[in-house]
Amino acid sequence: MNEKQFSITEALRFARHDFMNQLQLIRMNLELGRVEDAKSVIDAYASRMLELAELNKLGLPKLYEWIQTAPWKYPGLNFEFSCKGEQVDERIDSPATKILDRLLGELKNRLNPYDELACHVAITAVSGVFTMGITVIGRLENLDLALISEERSVLQIRAEQLSSEEWKFTVTAI
Repeated sequence: MNEKQFSITEALRFARHDFMNQLQLIRMNLELGRVEDAKSVIDAYASRMLELAELNKLGLPKLYEWIQTAPWKYPGLNFEFSCKGEQVDERIDSPATKILDRLLGELKNRLNPYDELACHVAITAVSGVFTMGITVIGRLENLDLALISEERSVLQIRAEQLSSEEWKFTVTAI
């Protein structure tokens, strides 16, 4: 899959757009008198920033960039991520992003434009053990695992659940 590279200007434009959307959502909720909803938007945005700070601690710049730009590269997929951990071996960086790009590329190729999929990436790196759980929920077609599992030199991918409604994988450092 050809990975879309963003210039600094493009990345900043996307980031400003996303931030403006959040501000507009807060403003709309406040104008409608929905203060608790406005607070929820603020809390969700702050939580995302804390997760990004945790992700940065891993010392994996390509994965950090991938997580931040994935919603722009893969529109139609609703992304969430969580991260808890400490610095890990940098050899994990490229293989982890390649696995994610292959999986999400397959999803993008199969995605019906009228369907929305939820994609959650949960990353943990504790005591040098790196684990990345990937869960995709929505209407899904069969997946050829050979398309995403060739990065076996550093990481191992294991399918936990492959059904028409959920794909669930675990990626671990070997």
